[in-house]
Amino acid sequence: MKGYYLIYLYFEMFLRSALVVSLTTFISRFFGYIRDVILAAQLGAGIYNDIFIIIFRIPNFFRTIFGEGAFSASFIPLYSGILETEGKCEAQKFASRIQGFLLIALMIFCGLIFIFMPELIKFTAPGLGGSENINLAVSLSRVSISYLALISFVAFYGGILNSRGKYFAFAAAPVILNLVLIFFALKGNSQVEKLHWLSYGIVVAGVAELIWMIFFLYKERCLVRFTKLKITEDIRTMARRIVPGIIGSGVAQINVLVDTVIASFIPSALSYLYYADRINQLPLALIGTTMGIVMLPMLAKAFKRGDVEEGIRLQNQAISFLLFISVPASFALFILAFELVEVLFERNAFTSLATNETAKALMAFSLGLPAYSLVKIFVANYHAGGDTKTPVKIAFICVISNALFSIILLQYLKHVGIALASSISAWINISLLWLLLNKNGKFKLVFGMSSKIIKYIVSAIIMTISIYLLKRFTVNFKPYVSLSILIVLGSLVYLVSAIITKATSLREIKGYLKR
Repeated sequence: MKGYYLIYLYFEMFLRSALVVSLTTFISRFFGYIRDVILAAQLGAGIYNDIFIIIFRIPNFFRTIFGEGAFSASFIPLYSGILETEGKCEAQKFASRIQGFLLIALMIFCGLIFIFMPELIKFTAPGLGGSENINLAVSLSRVSISYLALISFVAFYGGILNSRGKYFAFAAAPVILNLVLIFFALKGNSQVEKLHWLSYGIVVAGVAELIWMIFFLYKERCLVRFTKLKITEDIRTMARRIVPGIIGSGVAQINVLVDTVIASFIPSALSYLYYADRINQLPLALIGTTMGIVMLPMLAKAFKRGDVEEGIRLQNQAISFLLFISVPASFALFILAFELVEVLFERNAFTSLATNETAKALMAFSLGLPAYSLVKIFVANYHAGGDTKTPVKIAFICVISNALFSIILLQYLKHVGIALASSISAWINISLLWLLLNKNGKFKLVFGMSSKIIKYIVSAIIMTISIYLLKRFTVNFKPYVSLSILIVLGSLVYLVSAIITKATSLREIKGYLKR
């Protein structure tokens, strides 16, 4: 009985932390939406927006290695473990040693990327067009690449604060990025001038985010000081873990690279996919990414104590909560794709054609939303236990499947085929992660979970049918009014259906809200 009470307390703490991250992420996504609306209105869905996507994507492409990806996956479990067993002082010493090595690695890497930027642009976006477009992308990307170093330190400091149970600062950092980019997006007269201002804005945002994180480190009395470089046993342990993690992050980013290369040959496809993914990312960031951020340090501490059962129960409760939201969100994005894109982006340079094509891509992306969300939970299990190799092997399989499906589906569905291939590979990814965790005894569905998942799906289907039928009664309303009505009524239908099917209860919903 005591064990179950402890699980309840841990899950309550987990939900409170997740709520902080979710609310902050929602604010960030709101300002991100404002940013995208301004960009869509001023750059449209043409070549200049494609160039912006490239100059913004390159530093973010590599940040998954030095930032939230391989580096954090290796650093946070070790830092959390030292914090749990040896105390704050030893944990800070470890962070200080890591900081010096991170700085050197970033200086070398960013320097190489700066030198070989022309080759990188030609490789990642061969269909960008003439030399004028490529030269513009190269010069602007050389400015924005410094954002990689800045955001990597932001992620490093965020990992320290997250391990200490302080989630707000790191979750709020993207708000700064979006506010700065909104300001710089309004600068310039021509579209080329706007691109130059935006490239400078990316760097300014990185500096502002770094100052923000340093302030919170100071506030929590855990500033990381530079110390003499010294290879200790914990450094060796991290090096052993980070190598497969880097490969895994690189492999995962190859999916993005494959999509970018293929999409660059289709006019405006990069823009269609970008805006569709931005909408799809909202529920993913609020639930999937949030769960992964909060779950990793908690699981690491549980595994450090040798309490595997606690970790399994915590994951089951998190998965139940995640699917309760992501399943209906997936169905809603599919049935309301056109309405969402129309209301959010269709104005000025963003035409009705762009709305139709973006909506098709959103429908394809939405099919993989639950899988994208679950990946964060299961990968956190591997990383918390110090296993960074297995996700790498699975990622290789997913890269191959994504490339094959993209090439095949592209012939029939154009850019929509690329989005659909991403969803298919996401389901392959989660299936393999799940099976291997189950096989190794590190995860299993508790009694009643399977039937609960089926009830979530049934309730979501009822909601989707209701929205489809309600559409005919709102067709003459203004788009934003119609969308608001459909979302509110659809949500109510889902909640009522979930309660009737006993997928959840009013008491459980109230419990989530109270926590």
